[in-house]
Amino acid sequence: MSASQVNLAWTHSGSNEDGFRIERSLFEADSWSEVTTLGVNASSYSDTDNALQPGTAYDYRVAAINGSGEAMSNTDSGTTLTAATLTLTASGYKVKGRQHVTLGWGDASAVDVYRDGNLESSDVTGPSFDDNIGSKGGGSYEHYVCPTGSTVSCSNTTTTIF
Repeated sequence: MSASQVNLAWTHSGSNEDGFRIERSLFEADSWSEVTTLGVNASSYSDTDNALQPGTAYDYRVAAINGSGEAMSNTDSGTTLTAATLTLTASGYKVKGRQHVTLGWGDASAVDVYRDGNLESSDVTGPSFDDNIGSKGGGSYEHYVCPTGSTVSCSNTTTTIF
């Protein structure tokens, strides 16, 4: 799970399903809407709908569908994680003419560091990191950080110009 994803898994004992319909409702709201329909033998689904809100509880149910009708599952709940609030700062400096950028995100969260859209360093424990770019002369670099292993709830993007 993440701030915008709930993972579902189910078991079914039948062998005559034509597919499965996933339905979602706000927790205990009993106002169901279809999320998707899956094919034969499906047993899991990751709900990544843009409508999911961070830190929100949802109810889910699965209907097994065949030519005779449908069989509805029990209801189960999942809660999206609270969105991270990483605020990134950047400060460029040079050592013997070589470029460095000190990044700060304010707490000890473990993050992945991205430079110009590419993963630069993973699982960095905060609150700061020195990106030793190593180039001489001028240049411009964009940085952002994301919680380790995720590309959800990333920080703002900073731009450092040398």
